[in-house]
Amino acid sequence: DKVNRVPSLVEKLIKQILPSKYMPRYQAYCLRLLSSRLSPSVVQEETSVRDYILKRLNSSQATKFQNLYLRLLKNKQLKNKHAVLYLLSKLEADKTISIPGTPLESIAPKKKEPKAPEISYSVSKPKQAHPVVHNELIRDILFSFQGIEGRYIKFSVLEDAFLVERDADVKEPVKKMVEELCEMGWLYRKVTNFINQNIEEESLARQSLCYAFQSELTEYYRLIALLEQQREELGSLNLRKLYMWCVEPLERMKWLGILADSSENLKGGRLISSLYMYSQIGNPAVNSLLTRILDEVSVCILSMTQKWMLEGELEDPYNEFFVEPDFMVPDDQLWTRKYSLKDEMVPAFFDENLANKILSTGKSINFLRKCCEEEEWSAQAPLEMPKIHNLFSLKEWVFNTAQVTNAQLIKVLLEKYKFKGHCDSLRKYLLLGQGDFHHYLMELLSETLNENAKNIYKHNLVSVLESAIRASNLQFDDEEFLLRLDVKLLEASPGDTGWDVFTLDYKVESPLITIFTGEVMENYLRLFKFLWSIKRVHFFMNNYQRTRELLVLDRMPDIRKYLRKAQLLRHEISHFINILTNYLMVEVVDGSWDTFCSDLQEVSDLDMLIQIHKKFLDTVTERAFLKFTEETEAVHKQLKRLLELAVRFKFSQDTLISSVVDEYDRRLKYQDMHLEGIENLDDETVSRVSQESIFDIQQISEHFSEGIVRFIEKLNETDRNYLKMLALRLDFNEYYSNSHDSFTENSPPQFKKNLRYGNPRDDF
Repeated sequence: DKVNRVPSLVEKLIKQILPSKYMPRYQAYCLRLLSSRLSPSVVQEETSVRDYILKRLNSSQATKFQNLYLRLLKNKQLKNKHAVLYLLSKLEADKTISIPGTPLESIAPKKKEPKAPEISYSVSKPKQAHPVVHNELIRDILFSFQGIEGRYIKFSVLEDAFLVERDADVKEPVKKMVEELCEMGWLYRKVTNFINQNIEEESLARQSLCYAFQSELTEYYRLIALLEQQREELGSLNLRKLYMWCVEPLERMKWLGILADSSENLKGGRLISSLYMYSQIGNPAVNSLLTRILDEVSVCILSMTQKWMLEGELEDPYNEFFVEPDFMVPDDQLWTRKYSLKDEMVPAFFDENLANKILSTGKSINFLRKCCEEEEWSAQAPLEMPKIHNLFSLKEWVFNTAQVTNAQLIKVLLEKYKFKGHCDSLRKYLLLGQGDFHHYLMELLSETLNENAKNIYKHNLVSVLESAIRASNLQFDDEEFLLRLDVKLLEASPGDTGWDVFTLDYKVESPLITIFTGEVMENYLRLFKFLWSIKRVHFFMNNYQRTRELLVLDRMPDIRKYLRKAQLLRHEISHFINILTNYLMVEVVDGSWDTFCSDLQEVSDLDMLIQIHKKFLDTVTERAFLKFTEETEAVHKQLKRLLELAVRFKFSQDTLISSVVDEYDRRLKYQDMHLEGIENLDDETVSRVSQESIFDIQQISEHFSEGIVRFIEKLNETDRNYLKMLALRLDFNEYYSNSHDSFTENSPPQFKKNLRYGNPRDDF
């Protein structure tokens, strides 16, 4: 019921104060205020309210007020003394509403419960417009400059502005000029409210902005004191002079208000970006003001930048800096994952290169101390750090500081940790750059790796590896590198042989693990497996151990043709594999290595070092057909098929020759027994030779020749010149181009039925 009476009471109150035409508007406004949860705009300090009241009193009144104020302070019953003071000051200023007093009633019990005293509202008659003293009007304007109401100038909550009272006898042009001047007081309130709300904000940048505003207000206070002095002592300050005095200060206060509004909810780099945008204005006076504020606010960010770039430390209590650490990341991933840029906090006028340079410099110092064990080294700033408005000098300072730090890091990696030596060792060990070592290793392991993968043990292979090292020039390598070379057996699948699971491994430690990451080492192992498979075929084709047996078996004219055909196929495979090996080792590996060594001399920071090593590895991977695209994947599959045919031929040829040797020994035995001549054979004799091997070699011959043709076609279909040059060398005399039709017309003939030593197929 009480709640329902509120609108009618408000309406009644408004009718007593204002004309009825204003009633709907002000009633809605009052009800909105009563129903809102807005906190009062009353100053919460007693001293501020006391000072406000004292300004309105003369000396005798002020003395009396001080005595009453002391008595009020001693009263312990009142809790909100500042609210009481504020209410009394407002009631004293506004005498349009009067509340008649009611006599105290007896406290003796009565038969009937007394009614509550009624409060009546009476409106005094409108005051006649009274003349305004010019000096007092100037005084009120100066009060408004400090956000304080005066005798003639009051702050209107509805209009949100300082306005001249209606009953003041002020001409309209003068009133307009006064209210224009009072805008500076409104701006002052805005700026001071911003300071009060943000001075203890959890943001160093916002706190710095508040202090910058306070510095500007100090000059503002000096101006007010000067104007007050002229008003009181000289009496020469009139409204026009005051207006001229305030043109420039008003412009400055407007910009402070703009900055206060635009800085809402901004901090760190975002706040600096906003201030920098405004500081680019062409007006020299305004530019000077905004540049001062920008320099003041940016001090905290520049201090963080300097601390980060010179000491590698982040002093960012409120997460305002644009470098963000992740303390959950271990130090072995410090460079790649531990520190990153917060894009939203990077000042908008910092280009990507500058921000990344700041990030990498601090990372370099941390990397030196935590990963390279260089705790004693510290960067020295080449010059004093410039202000942020001087962007060109700031960039120069950043790049000079970064150059010193990054040069030290590169020096440590190259000299102390022998980065280039490790790269060269990887090239020699895993990319087969040390030919004699891999030849001996292949020779010692060729028989062992033919066994089932389950029967192969790492310790046996390690001893073979050590033997190969001692037998080659690798024995003269630095032990720093040799001790990192090891054997690794991959997880075996059913049916795998040693060739499928064997690989060499190279172990690296911090800090080089930042460059030789797990992914990088996986690429090295992939390259080794591929190059090792080609080395295997190259070894089989160029180191045939049964040449003497072939010379002896050549005395058997009935099988001579088959052996010669097998030898022709072996030479064809050797020709192909030799050209391929030359391409991979000379053009791909050695060519990329020369480029890498040249690029290494131009390295300026760790990111660039990682990049050129990645470029080297990617180039080798791509040119070795292992970086799969639609084109190179087809080339790789065809090459893999050719290598499988070459290995298959090796075992078929061994089987054929072994069977022919057995037949040759049998014939010698028959000859010694004078049963028959070695050249006269019957069907029973023919069955002693492996016909399956002859048939398999014939199939391999046709498939291999056709496979080379397809391989050359795939190379020519690419848009890479180096692959087209490889195709040209494989078919330099156009043998495969001219024979292309013969490879595709017919399917492989069947030999097994008609295969006889005395009547071989002519097309074999």
